[in-house]
Amino acid sequence: MFSYYLRLAKLSIFRNPVISTLMVLALALGIGASMTTLTVYYTMSKDPIPEKSERLLAVQLDTGDPAREPSRGPEDIPHNMTYTDASNLMRLDTPTRHKAAMFASSDLIIPAAGDATPVSVSLRATYRDFFPMFNVPFQYGERWSQTADEGEPVIVLSRELNEQLFGGENSVGEKIKMGSGYYTVTGVMDWDTTYAWYDPFPRVTQEPEMAFLPLNTRIKTEPMNINGNVSCWQPQPIPDQAAFIASECVWIMFWAEVADKSEQAQFQTFLDNYAREQKSQGRYQRPINNFLTPLMDWLELNEVTGKDSRILVGLSFLFLLVCIINAVGLLIAKFFGKTTDVSVRRALGASRRDIFVQNLIEVSLIGVLGGILGLAFAWLGLRAVESMYRGYDNLVQLDSLMIATAMLIALLAALLAGLYPSWRVSNLPPAQYLKTQ
Repeated sequence: MFSYYLRLAKLSIFRNPVISTLMVLALALGIGASMTTLTVYYTMSKDPIPEKSERLLAVQLDTGDPAREPSRGPEDIPHNMTYTDASNLMRLDTPTRHKAAMFASSDLIIPAAGDATPVSVSLRATYRDFFPMFNVPFQYGERWSQTADEGEPVIVLSRELNEQLFGGENSVGEKIKMGSGYYTVTGVMDWDTTYAWYDPFPRVTQEPEMAFLPLNTRIKTEPMNINGNVSCWQPQPIPDQAAFIASECVWIMFWAEVADKSEQAQFQTFLDNYAREQKSQGRYQRPINNFLTPLMDWLELNEVTGKDSRILVGLSFLFLLVCIINAVGLLIAKFFGKTTDVSVRRALGASRRDIFVQNLIEVSLIGVLGGILGLAFAWLGLRAVESMYRGYDNLVQLDSLMIATAMLIALLAALLAGLYPSWRVSNLPPAQYLKTQ
């Protein structure tokens, strides 16, 4: 019976090509607009590392100006910490599985060919624990050794940078010239993360760095080029880089991975005790109020998805609703144009339910066609987003889930549009229309 209804649906669609095309276009435009915004929002809001995001903690120490209002939450205190605190926490035996201080930087890589143009690269200065903590896979080699954390000239490249410098070949052991020094490649990452969500101020337009190197190696480089927020709560003389590193300015992000909630509580106690010790030494002048924020809460705190994105998604679905309403009008005109056919079928024994189901199958077919065309419109919309906003390259890809979602929404939208017209035409009195023939 289904195949028979499907054959009738095809005949009906081709019998009224103009109205059928308009319905498909109406649904496709709504699907295209809604899926463009929904895809970007979905990519922005999904958990970047779901297998352990609850155990990844952004570490904040409430330091700085004693005259500042008491902190109510992590949003009230600096996202970063001083180099002194970061190096202390890295050195001390903390109740954590992994931990890593870090900051963003940049430099020029000098290619081997003398006439080649220097390559500007974004860098992340950190510790070797960064890689297992954030589940970073490697194409070649591995992270640097533990002794290299003390300041050896080593570097880990992204797959893209390795492609640019070495043609994608295994570059482990090769040396590159960056600035005035030479760095040995220990590994090449094979990491497809969408954006630098581990940053103190994560933004979906911020692409992951092109290379990683030990933090203590980077701070020996002058200038070390900090590409991030630097906050100094009081005026103080900073004549050189060494004085800046030893200052109470905050500029280093700190992440830690714990095994479970129990270890998180132990780490919280450890941080509070550390703060008390620093307070007794005269460094800290504020109440003890430190925070450990899980990754997804951290992204929400920084409004990675943002209210504007949610509003755009809502507006796009309102546009889809308008398209559905237009489709309702077109379906009423289409179905009432075949009242004679319906009346003949009723006279031959078809029930109201048969007519209702047949028309729903027809609108479902229209929905599938609208969904397919809508995916093409969504693809065009995402390409437009990619061209207008630099850094959105990783956020404008239709994956299998979004494709399935688009088809489901299209089918539901078509069924919603077809419910009333199908019910109306299935309840028409056949005798009235047969008499007029």
